[in-house]
Amino acid sequence: MKQSFTHILTVQFDHSYFHDNKFKPIQISYDAPTSQLLKNYEIIIKPFPGGFHLLTTDPDLLQSDKESASLKFRFTCSDAYFINYSDLPRFDLRNHLFYFNNLAPRPETPDTLFLHAEKYVSVNDIVAIASQTIQTKEKEGEVNFKDARGTPIAPWKSNQSPSGTAYQFADLPEGIINVQLKPSEAHKIYYTGEAMWKKPLGILEIFPDELHRHFTENGKINYSIKFNNRSTVWKYFIVNPVYQKFQNLAIINKKKEQVFNDPQKQTVHENTEAWVFESKEKLPIAELLDDSFQLIEAEEPTLKKGRIVIKRLRNASPDFIYNDEKQLTEIQYSHIYI
Repeated sequence: MKQSFTHILTVQFDHSYFHDNKFKPIQISYDAPTSQLLKNYEIIIKPFPGGFHLLTTDPDLLQSDKESASLKFRFTCSDAYFINYSDLPRFDLRNHLFYFNNLAPRPETPDTLFLHAEKYVSVNDIVAIASQTIQTKEKEGEVNFKDARGTPIAPWKSNQSPSGTAYQFADLPEGIINVQLKPSEAHKIYYTGEAMWKKPLGILEIFPDELHRHFTENGKINYSIKFNNRSTVWKYFIVNPVYQKFQNLAIINKKKEQVFNDPQKQTVHENTEAWVFESKEKLPIAELLDDSFQLIEAEEPTLKKGRIVIKRLRNASPDFIYNDEKQLTEIQYSHIYI
C-alpha cells in the first residue's frame, strides 16, 4: 500500500553574502539516536540546496511522551571562506559551534519562524563546547545547571580547586547546558560527554512536540536561520606602473559619488610604489554587489566628469581580510591589488 506523506516543515538557511540569499554550501547530517527517532515518527527528509524538508505519514506522532527526546541535526559548511565573509565576531572554529532550537522562535510571518532572537545569527547563537567536564570560577552551590527546556541537572561529582570547581555529569546525553550563575549571570555550553567528538559547524535541535504545536497552529511551518555578510574597510592598491603617471585619480560609484578617500602614495613590497585608496565607510563583502566602482582621472572642480581609467574595479574578496595591527580597534580591511 502506498504511503501518504504530509509536508510539515521546511528548514531554510540563508546568507546575505549570496546574491539569491540561499546558503547552499550548508550540509546536513544526524547521528544514530536522531535516525531512530525519525523512524519512530515516520519522518523522511528531503534535502535541497540551503535546507531540507520534513515529511511524515502522521503529524500526531510528534506528540512525544518524552519531553527530552529531540531531533539533533548537525550542519557543516563546504565553503572554507565562510568565516571570512560572515559577520561573526569572536567565533572560534575549534571550540565554538552555532546552536539553534525551536523552543522560543521569533515569528516573522504566521508560517515563518526565525530560530534566532536578532535579525541575523549573532554572538548570542554561539556556544562553547565542553567534552566531559565543566569548569567554573564559582564554588559549589554558587552555580546551577539546566537543560535546554530549563529542567535542573545535577552534577554527580565536583572537585574543589583554587581556581573554582570542575563539574562532571553521569549518563547525561549530548546537548545544551544552561549554566546559571548567581545572582543573574548565565551562559550556554554544548555538552558532548565524549573526549573524542567530531565537531560540526553547528547544531539545530528540533523538539517534536513544539514542532507539532507550530504545525497544528499554522499548517506547514518554515524555520529560518539567516546569516549576515561581513562589511570591511576596502583598500585598493593600484600598483601597476601604468597608473603611476596619473596625478588626480579617484574612485567613484555608479552614482558618481566619491566613496573612497583621496589616494595616498605608499611603498609596498620591494620598493614598489602604489596609489592606495581607502573607503570612507565599511562596505559589504558579497558574491554580487548592486554597486560598482570605477577608477577615473578626475577633472577639477567636480568628479562628475573625468577620463575612465578602469571601467569596473574588482570587488573585495573573502580571501584577503586583514586586521590593522597598528590600531587598537577591531576594524577589518579588505585588500584589492590592481
